[in-house]
Amino acid sequence: MASMSEYDTIMRGNNSRVCPIRPVKFYWSIKGYHAFRIRPHPEIYLNVELEDNPYDPNAMKVCFPTLQHIPQHLQNAVTQDNHLQRVRHIAGKQIGRCPANLCRAFRLMLEREYATSIVCKCSGEVIQSTRPHLHQQYRRRRGNERHDLPGGGAELKCFYVIYIKRQHFEAAMHILEECLPLVELNHRLYA
Repeated sequence: MASMSEYDTIMRGNNSRVCPIRPVKFYWSIKGYHAFRIRPHPEIYLNVELEDNPYDPNAMKVCFPTLQHIPQHLQNAVTQDNHLQRVRHIAGKQIGRCPANLCRAFRLMLEREYATSIVCKCSGEVIQSTRPHLHQQYRRRRGNERHDLPGGGAELKCFYVIYIKRQHFEAAMHILEECLPLVELNHRLYA
């Protein structure tokens, strides 16, 4: 996955050519904070990866980068108020999941190689998901419930950055239009 420093190198590289990568930014959230209880450091970009999930074949997880991909000066930084959770202790761990309505679009873009990588950066704000995002598809069903339900638990406010290959930009935008309602794209997407 391309890190932000790798992206900056690409952008500063040869100014006579058009950059082969175009970033697209979404303001959204990371789901599942109530389950994982790992708060990311606000200066570190998180990796968005495919998740092996028997309940949802489109599931995408949000993971902390491994220790070798974290700047040395941040490896001992504290991520929570209790001073017990340090960056070096949570390196490589899953901190949550992408919202269900983004997962299919992200998976298709990665599988079709329209995007080189997807990263996420957390604002640090934890909120309760009392009113789920418009057209949110589901949370896992419980007991006798027939379908998964809208909503979920606590979530972390964040933004996602998709690094789209310039030659596939239009096709990637069509995927987003198919997977997300237009009103969501208008409020959250910055290309």
